[in-house]
Amino acid sequence: MGDFHTIAANAASNAMDNPAEALAKVLTSETPKIDSGVKSYLSLLAARGVTHTRNSSNNIVLSSSAETRRNEALAIADPVLLLKCTRALLGAINSFNVPERGASDKSSTCVQEQEQSSDLEYNVIRILWNNFVTQRQKPSKFLGRTSLLVVFPILLQELRTNVPKIPGLSDDQIINFFAVFSQLLRSYSEADETKDGEESQDDDSKLLWSTDGGADELSRRRARRKDAADKRKEYVVADDEQPPTINDEESSAIN
Repeated sequence: MGDFHTIAANAASNAMDNPAEALAKVLTSETPKIDSGVKSYLSLLAARGVTHTRNSSNNIVLSSSAETRRNEALAIADPVLLLKCTRALLGAINSFNVPERGASDKSSTCVQEQEQSSDLEYNVIRILWNNFVTQRQKPSKFLGRTSLLVVFPILLQELRTNVPKIPGLSDDQIINFFAVFSQLLRSYSEADETKDGEESQDDDSKLLWSTDGGADELSRRRARRKDAADKRKEYVVADDEQPPTINDEESSAIN
């Protein structure tokens, strides 16, 4: 009996054709896995929660409504509650059955995000995902960001309708936790989109979805902070080296 990757890929190819089998192999080989991205999200919010009271600046460019969601998520400072939110998110992901295309079109936003994927991609992801769930395997352990990009808009609609109950948190806080994760899922880009002459900005999405686990992003952040500190030192030194000014009385005494 082959491994589950092979079984899942065969399930998709049996229902469709060879391009589907090739796509299934790509999807199941993608890294990082969803599970890793979700756990990195927990680590990010836990770290932000520690420093939030000292630093209220945002590290990713979001719309005003998304900024509000992010700040709400950061307001969950209790690491136990953050862990419970993360478990609820993973539990929802790993128990969700992806519907056939068009069966869950509950909002224009959901429809638009689904339309970004082709029918072939959607159906391969749906068959793979649901096969993992049926076999009591966790999709988050086998699939990556590409699959979640297709599935999560539908899942988020379900979560808004049936919010998991977590004692100590309001429904709005829980949904905000999921919504900020969705924003970081969608905003990730493998390329550095900084334009010439622009200062590079912190990008939290790279901490979740970069294949290097966010190492390059953290390295850039350290370099930017070092450069900023060096510039401040240069400014202080330059200011100290300015010749003292002479007031009128001192000038008269010299003359």
